[in-house]
Amino acid sequence: MNTYKFFQLSESCRLIKDVFLCSEEMKALYSKLTEAEQKSLINHYIIDNPPYAFMSIPLLFDQVKQFIGKELEVSVDCIKLIGSAKQGFSIDPNQYGKPFSEKSDMDFTIIDVTLFEKLKTDFERWQQAYDSGEVFPRNKTEEYYWNENIKGLPNNIKRGFVDPHKIPLFSSVCPTNNKISSVLTRVQANLSLYNIKTKGLSLRVYKDYTSFYKQIKLNTDYCMSKTPK
Repeated sequence: MNTYKFFQLSESCRLIKDVFLCSEEMKALYSKLTEAEQKSLINHYIIDNPPYAFMSIPLLFDQVKQFIGKELEVSVDCIKLIGSAKQGFSIDPNQYGKPFSEKSDMDFTIIDVTLFEKLKTDFERWQQAYDSGEVFPRNKTEEYYWNENIKGLPNNIKRGFVDPHKIPLFSSVCPTNNKISSVLTRVQANLSLYNIKTKGLSLRVYKDYTSFYKQIKLNTDYCMSKTPK
């Protein structure tokens, strides 16, 4: 193994000293880092760093993870918070640098193959029920999104993730998705007790860490390449 690439830090890497990084610093430094250093930046600031949204009451975040873990029967270690609620600003190329606020979403991730498979089953049962006429959209707009999601979800599943909000809430057909929606609703309601307000909560479920990191790295690279310097 080449020890040199891990311990000979670049000058740009040595400039990063703070717990939180501002959007301008991240944009300026990211492309100057080595591949190994980029991975460290992603791991620290985007994945493992204490969440910006919980700065004023840090232990609450662990309580949230304990609640989600117990309700959805997953380990707290596989529950992550990403996005602007994590690093304090958006890394979406269309709104890069936009500060986290009560108008922002709070984006959770769970990395758990069992939950992933349950959601995959929910999707397959919904698709079968839709095809058979057992369930049907309430209007043209819903019909459009149902058809788009039925086309798009299989590709996401192949890439190792499922977005529950793209599966309708039918308790008899999609019980896991219903449970996830209930959990997120209760989390948001209780966060407001501590003046942590958001537009909404979302969740993405990955089958394994490799799929999760690959998508995070892809999104970060894309954003850094598209955002004006």
